[in-house]
Amino acid sequence: PQFLNSDLSVNVFENVSLGAQVFLVDIIDADIDLNRKIVFFLSGDEGMFGIGRDSGSVFTISELDREETDSYQLIITARDGGDPSLTSDYTLLVNVMDINDNPPTFPTRK
Repeated sequence: PQFLNSDLSVNVFENVSLGAQVFLVDIIDADIDLNRKIVFFLSGDEGMFGIGRDSGSVFTISELDREETDSYQLIITARDGGDPSLTSDYTLLVNVMDINDNPPTFPTRK
């Protein structure tokens, strides 16, 4: 399988809805029939993202918080249906963009 995506990073606001698609894999495989069937796997997501096994759609599965983590480096693995199967990896950087979600506070006097 060969990834066609040119984007190495995406920006996602921290208030994105759960289940929102943040990236879609664009891929080809020169084989035919079952050897051309591709399935996707995801690593490095720290439980924050999922991937459609057949679609290659990367989506949120947990709430993002820019103040806790400002980026995630995801590894997308594509595996074809050949025997033996062949794999390709794609590294995607997800930048979490801040929104104004914390009120100002005053320092406490001692």
